[in-house]
Amino acid sequence: MKYKLSFYKRTMAFAILLLLSNGVMTAMNKACIDLTTNNIVPLLHAIGPMKQVIKTGMTTTITQPGSYHILEHIIGNIEVAPNTENVVIDLNGFTVTAGEGDVGVIVLGENCKNIIIKNGSIDASFSNPGSWGSEPGITVEGGSEGIFIDNIKVINAIQGILFIGAQDKIIKCCKVTNCYVANCSDAFTLKYTNDSIFENCVNCCCAQYGFWLQSCQFNKIKKCKSIATGSTTEESIISAIGFKASAGRDNLFYECMAEGISKIWADPAVEAAGFVFDQAETESKIVNCLVDSVSITGTDAVGVARGIHLEMNLKDSISQNPIFSGSIDNISPVALTDVSWSPSGNMFAISTRNDDIGTPSEVLIFQKSNDNCYSWDVVKTIEGGNISHLEWDPTGCYLAMTGEIVAGLDEFKIYDIVNNTIMLTVGLGALSNPVWSRDGKYVIFIEDTANTSDNDLLHVYRLTAAGTFVQVANTPIDLGVSGITSNPAISPDEKVLSFAIDNTLYFYKWDFLPPFLLDGAGNPFATEISTISTIRDIAFSPTGCCGREIVVAVGDQDLTTDDKYSIEIFWFYGTPPVVIPDMPGIDFGANVLRVKFAPNGRYFGVLGTQGTLGIYELPASVVPGGATEVYKNPLGFDIGLYGGLDWSPSGRYMLFGGGGDPTDITKRNEYRVLEVADVVTNCLVCNNKVANVSGGTCAIGIEGASCCNGIMKNIVYKACVNYSRSVLDVWFDGLVNIDQNHINLAVPPYGVVPMIATVI
Repeated sequence: MKYKLSFYKRTMAFAILLLLSNGVMTAMNKACIDLTTNNIVPLLHAIGPMKQVIKTGMTTTITQPGSYHILEHIIGNIEVAPNTENVVIDLNGFTVTAGEGDVGVIVLGENCKNIIIKNGSIDASFSNPGSWGSEPGITVEGGSEGIFIDNIKVINAIQGILFIGAQDKIIKCCKVTNCYVANCSDAFTLKYTNDSIFENCVNCCCAQYGFWLQSCQFNKIKKCKSIATGSTTEESIISAIGFKASAGRDNLFYECMAEGISKIWADPAVEAAGFVFDQAETESKIVNCLVDSVSITGTDAVGVARGIHLEMNLKDSISQNPIFSGSIDNISPVALTDVSWSPSGNMFAISTRNDDIGTPSEVLIFQKSNDNCYSWDVVKTIEGGNISHLEWDPTGCYLAMTGEIVAGLDEFKIYDIVNNTIMLTVGLGALSNPVWSRDGKYVIFIEDTANTSDNDLLHVYRLTAAGTFVQVANTPIDLGVSGITSNPAISPDEKVLSFAIDNTLYFYKWDFLPPFLLDGAGNPFATEISTISTIRDIAFSPTGCCGREIVVAVGDQDLTTDDKYSIEIFWFYGTPPVVIPDMPGIDFGANVLRVKFAPNGRYFGVLGTQGTLGIYELPASVVPGGATEVYKNPLGFDIGLYGGLDWSPSGRYMLFGGGGDPTDITKRNEYRVLEVADVVTNCLVCNNKVANVSGGTCAIGIEGASCCNGIMKNIVYKACVNYSRSVLDVWFDGLVNIDQNHINLAVPPYGVVPMIATVI
């Protein structure tokens, strides 16, 4: 993106010189660019004689072109009437203290053009000197153009400098330089502002936002600072963010600094962060910036501290009609069994199985055929074997599959996506869902031996340097128990393995390097009894950090109790974990087959056997109350015993499907893609340094979905994420959901000692 300088080069200095020497400003030829015509708009032409702002304490309204000065400290607001052009307001180094009002100490009305405000201070605390006033320091209203604000200090305001455009009245082609805002709620706020420049501006000691861009486009924030942002009182429930952009595009943050961003006793819904992109910000950039000392402090502090955060948020209204759906109709009845989305986000796979004896079914791989995700085409078909479970590896190269080939005999397969070949086929007993290591070098699954007297077995395969998969020596591992009812799950730091037998969760100390089960087979270091009669699936939050983990377990309702829970949430700390009292269970109204977390760990989806999809939001702190239901809708078809659920890597879409009765050909087996979230896309986070992020429920250096943003060449030092396997393996160290191929770097030390379970 080529950013355009809006105005003010040599001619501006020359024009001001003329004003000061002659009292009259003549026509100027250089101004901001009219983006609709690419013509140069004349600036500050035909300005009349200099006029002095009268110091009566009343609002002064400017309606005519001219140069307006003050000659001493004054009390009283200054308003430039709507549609006024060609005005200079020179504060001459003096202070304007607010009069009564709530619009702004200095207000530029709608459709003002070519206005200069310079050289002085603004104090908005009229009613209570030294504290926040009830109005902004400077307000620029919609439709204004060519506004230049230079060398201004604003203190004690609600907003320091506020550009308040609207969707039908865009503010454009403005420049703010060398301005300083302190002791305000928000320092620099831009709404519907385009093609403008903020340079060498500083926010200091403001409570909420340093620079906040809302629905803005093509702006450049250059060499600006947000220092000591955040409230100093415990009761505050607002976020502290140095730089934030929402629902805009092509904004650039270049060589900026966020330092000392802090919250005390934060509410679970807020965060402390250096930079945040949220609510569908697209194609914006954070380049060569510095974040230092972001923290959430105080006794039992909650909330999340982040250096740089690219967000996803569920849509306000999720359509009940998915943007894409399909059905599988074969001559023989089939059951859709599982779904899996590729880590690149441009493909997904679905699998089917057949109840006819030995009749093979297939795996279909779909690829997006256009950019808006409304059309998907089958590009590969894998035949053979009744596949029950699918899991794409994190590199996007391989698809692991387990499924039944004949009664009582399952197969484990690995399919090479790139070369379109089956790399490995192993015949075993009934098999669980495969689980990959986060670097894609290992894959595990559990063999259920419930039909024999033997214990269940854990199998481990690894990718060799020659590009083949082989079973690791001294495996499979005898787990010391039998009759496992759930799929296995591994914590995001890869230190805990968990699975369930009926209503009991087991947690084992785990490592993806031999001997794998570090405490030995049959020796779990924590168990937890659930009110779910039979746990079918479990999932760890993908962003668990600081040793704090969240596990969601789903399964069959216990109809013998009054609770009838089919969803439960467990929290635990550290390794080995201390399981704290579980959250209140959730009555989903049906048995639940699958659970899957969104990439940001904030939401999880569940798929019910009676054909109902639900989405729940987790609380941000370890407090009673459970998860909040944000979406629940019947699918129009039964899931039955087989079905799958997965989120796209960006979190924007959910893929799900299943089949009701595999013996009845009239029951269609459907799969759907549902758009559920607004996500940050196509943004660039490059060459930034993040240091000293700590405190709260979680502390993360950089967080964002790697599939739809370029996050590369960043350095994170001392973030509290407890992923410390290797210095160069950025997947684990302070950066969440970041592609390690982009050469990000996490530098030790990795963080603080995890808090223990004493906060409840």
